[in-house]
Amino acid sequence: MSILSDIFCPEDVERISSIPISPEYEDTWFWYGDPKGCYSVKDGYRSILGDFVGPSGGFDKWNYLWKIKVPPKWRTFMWRALSDTLPVTTNLLLKRVEVDPLCPMCGLSHENVMHALVLCEFSSIVWQETNLPVFNVLDGSFVMWFMNLLLSLTEENLAFGVAVLYSIWSGRNSAVWENCLPRPRSLVTQAVAVLHAWRGVHHGALNQPIPAMAAGSSSATVGGVQSPTGLRRCFFDAGHRPTTQESTFAVVLLETGGQFIAACAGRLPVCFSPFMAEAEACKAALV
Repeated sequence: MSILSDIFCPEDVERISSIPISPEYEDTWFWYGDPKGCYSVKDGYRSILGDFVGPSGGFDKWNYLWKIKVPPKWRTFMWRALSDTLPVTTNLLLKRVEVDPLCPMCGLSHENVMHALVLCEFSSIVWQETNLPVFNVLDGSFVMWFMNLLLSLTEENLAFGVAVLYSIWSGRNSAVWENCLPRPRSLVTQAVAVLHAWRGVHHGALNQPIPAMAAGSSSATVGGVQSPTGLRRCFFDAGHRPTTQESTFAVVLLETGGQFIAACAGRLPVCFSPFMAEAEACKAALV
């Protein structure tokens, strides 16, 4: 009791003292729920509730999904789409968020994940630009649709398909927050360019050809309406690893209306701080 009084306030000492303890039980530092005897909150939670079993008919190829060679945020986006946790209007209404249930891109149907990424009129036009096979799923399940995509596409084209899905979702967010949609062809061109640049930095694939399915779209000229000022916008960013002082950069050039023009990425000279890496990235963008 003296130790409790020394550490805790009187109210907490009273609560702790009221916890019933069996005098016949011998305490131990060993946790029986783990082979090594180490306790974790995850093990304690699992010992109480048991192992989680996913619903039947759900997506079960997670290991394959995490191995797709695309940016990590794209894989996280796919995990949310396959788990039906994206903030589409139907999911927001279930959480009692007052929103218009109609799709912000077409305004014709209630928006769920399958509609937003595949069935919407805008999304359908985007998939036509890619020349990738898009399957019709009778039950309207995005999980089944993506499972068919996994079975039918090569690794290269599957990564391109994930890039297109993420770009469609970005275009959908533009419709929600900026009241505008990019051109379907420019959206596909941007998806190809970003995927190609990312692979060039992380896998040394700058000289590899763009997926054949997307070649027709990537070679097209992206049109746009020039603003009266004629100014374009250039965005850049840098990545810095303090342990090795390795740095990378990425640059994207857009028309004033947001239409994609070009992008590039690569490695930077040795940088001693993130601020120096940002400066080098700015220099690379200007060059």
